Amino acid sequence: MIACISVFYISSEILAQASTGYLHFPNKSIPGRNITTLQNQSPQSCAAACNANSSCKSFDMDKSGNCWLQDANRSDVSLSDSSTYNYYERPTGSGSGHANAQASSNSPENIGNCPTNATGYRGSGGSYTCSCSTAASGSGNVWGTYVYTDESAICRAAVQAGVISAGGGQVIFNILPGRSSYKGTGGGTHNGVSSSDYGSWQGSYKFAPWAPPVRSSSGGRASSGSPARQTASHFGACPANATDYRNSGKTITCACGSSETTSGSVWGNDTYTDDSKICRAAVHAGVIGSGGGQVTFIMIGGQSAYQSTSRNGVSSSSYGSWHGSYRFLRARTTTDTAQRTTTRTTPRTNSSAVTTNRGPDGFVCVLGTTLPGRNIATLQNQTARSCAIACGKRTGCKSFDMDRQGNCWLQDANRMSGKVVSSSTYDYCEPLNSSN
Repeated sequence: MIACISVFYISSEILAQASTGYLHFPNKSIPGRNITTLQNQSPQSCAAACNANSSCKSFDMDKSGNCWLQDANRSDVSLSDSSTYNYYERPTGSGSGHANAQASSNSPENIGNCPTNATGYRGSGGSYTCSCSTAASGSGNVWGTYVYTDESAICRAAVQAGVISAGGGQVIFNILPGRSSYKGTGGGTHNGVSSSDYGSWQGSYKFAPWAPPVRSSSGGRASSGSPARQTASHFGACPANATDYRNSGKTITCACGSSETTSGSVWGNDTYTDDSKICRAAVHAGVIGSGGGQVTFIMIGGQSAYQSTSRNGVSSSSYGSWHGSYRFLRARTTTDTAQRTTTRTTPRTNSSAVTTNRGPDGFVCVLGTTLPGRNIATLQNQTARSCAIACGKRTGCKSFDMDRQGNCWLQDANRMSGKVVSSSTYDYCEPLNSSN
């Protein structure tokens, strides 16, 4: 019996989302100025590494989580087009106009009443908040869906995206580079607004969730020293898929209408490719019925393979390696909470107590320990539950180690046949009924 067992149960896999304040330029890079290469990163962790390096002015990042810290920014060299990388510029980097104003603050720049379109902000990479009137929300042309050409009418597009109603309201939009094509609503409407397809265009934008000021328990504004924690970004209607949030680590809540749950392709089972139809996948996962409803999903890394299955009247397809994924979070029920918090105390040979309960899929985990040297397989971008499932399916797997970045090592030994040691990096998990 080991000295101390703690409960380790990841029920929602909610990842902390740090606000970097970095300017983000998709499909751009600065080649030849690398100073350090990091692997298995998120944009937030790479930004933290750049902040800690006095020579770092920017970083490039690919879709696999590889990150290159760089000693140059747009003031030193020109950006290059790239189909592989995204470019992030440190807030202290120099710039001009809207881009420089945005780099100095994590908050969007308030520009008052919304302009007709966003062409005046093309190339800034900035984030802006403005107010839409009822009249502005009811008129104008729109090209694209969720990502729009920058000459699309901002307030009309915001209604289509579901961030405001036809009555108007406050919106936040982020400036993006141009795209090779934009897909409209195909002759239909979304939230009562139709949009058109378009080919290549020089600039784009998309909307971010609007978060009103948070009130403290006393009714005043929340203290700046203790900001309220936001567990999920709340959007209006769900986008068709989650590719625009690839590798962001975000947790997103949105609404599925009944018409959105009956069609669309789905790849995977519980973990889905990020181009899977969100509302259709939500029915497959069992978080909503075919009538629709609110869903919450979290963006995770790409997987080496996705399994197919038929569940809840929806059939999904299998797929090989893909760049990004998402998983749905389920609301805890009263029964769930009781099962996950109830502990059981049993005598130990040294007369102290063991506190344990059921971990992910029948596993119990010991925080801050590892069983070294017995690895039989390595998996990336995992949750405790998905790693437990993988171990259960793998012949010879008796336990697994997992680090805080989602890397998982399946092992051919457990505490009965190997030695568990302390670790500041890993957590060790084994089936509750381990015997040899």
